[in-house]
Amino acid sequence: MSKSTNVLNIDNLKLNIPNETAETVLVEYMKKAQLDLIKKVHPFKITPPKKEGGRWQTYVKDLSQTSGRKQIKAPSEDALYEALAGYYLTGETFCELCCEWLSYLESYGKAGGTLQRHEQRYEKYFASSKIADMSIRNVNVLTLEAECNRIVTDFKLTRHEWQQAKTILNGVFKYAVKKGMIAKSPMEQVEIGVKCKQVNKKPSETQVYQTDEFNDLTDYLEAKYTETEDESFLAILFGLYTGVRVGELAALQFGDVKKKRLHVVREEVRRKKKVNGMWESTCVVVPHTKTNSDRFVTLLPPALDVLKRLKEKHPNYKSSNYLFTRDGERLRERQLAYVLEKFSERKGKRTKSTHKMRKTYASRLVACGVPIEHVRQELGHRYMSSTYEYIFNPFTTDETYDLMTQAFSKTPVLNCTQSSEH
Repeated sequence: MSKSTNVLNIDNLKLNIPNETAETVLVEYMKKAQLDLIKKVHPFKITPPKKEGGRWQTYVKDLSQTSGRKQIKAPSEDALYEALAGYYLTGETFCELCCEWLSYLESYGKAGGTLQRHEQRYEKYFASSKIADMSIRNVNVLTLEAECNRIVTDFKLTRHEWQQAKTILNGVFKYAVKKGMIAKSPMEQVEIGVKCKQVNKKPSETQVYQTDEFNDLTDYLEAKYTETEDESFLAILFGLYTGVRVGELAALQFGDVKKKRLHVVREEVRRKKKVNGMWESTCVVVPHTKTNSDRFVTLLPPALDVLKRLKEKHPNYKSSNYLFTRDGERLRERQLAYVLEKFSERKGKRTKSTHKMRKTYASRLVACGVPIEHVRQELGHRYMSSTYEYIFNPFTTDETYDLMTQAFSKTPVLNCTQSSEH
């Protein structure tokens, strides 16, 4: 059986058609092929105008709309098919759809800080990439995979950094699926063959307050509070002894204290909003934590002592009053961070962030034999893997050596090295 001759051969076409008409014939052929394809894939009815001067109309899929579709209108049938051709055969570029996706996230209440980070990562990794100006429908798996591997290599991304960048790709292509522009996200098949930049765990002395520094800090806080009665110093002490996030610390109220437990139900957040093209931020207290779940934290004796002093200072407190205030106003997260900055400045050391208090709390508990599963619950982590990232050595070099020596003694015992004064 001979091979089919029903295949378009441009060379033969040019031989059999005069030169001046060859281009016209090709254009008409492509238009007909395009029209046939649109009629084949378009699932909605095309409605002609009901009266003279009316418009042709139809719908296309758009799952970002409540109805799951959006209307397209045109003054003529040909114009309507041209619009459909733009929808099915070309469509928005990756760049254009990314902007639309960000607006979509904003309309559903996504935090401004998250949107700002998405914008920054798009500009850094994707704005000058090969896919930026490609129609979303023309981005195939191989093209996308090549770009992803190039980005990981060129920017020397760690695995964590790549996961953050990938959030944009996943988001935009899933949005395209919701709009009915593509049937399936190409990201589902993308494989990263290159190696991400290796990250070594940071040294403990940079991540936690080890014993000597911990004792220096608590002594400093006690002395400054005695001198000034400024509650920011008590707040940092309380943070060291409870391990709450600094945003949670700044939002605690007297009513959150339940005997020897602390009910953590809210936090301070920084809300960001774009005004005249610039991001502006305000601090507000929201009725949820970072993980959108409340938790109870054990109040240890040093934390209970802080609460006792606060209640003595404010004998007429109400349950809705904030724990840590200055001149009647709630202490903000930034004001608490400033305390640690001043401490480091006096010691001539690099500042440890407020988050290092949380790591110190977790590390000291684990080092003293508290089961890590319980530590996870105290911290409010969903996953144990998150808690493991918080664990560092809270002991000094000498203390660590003594513990290692003791481990190989004839009668090793569990020992938690800490000052009896703290």
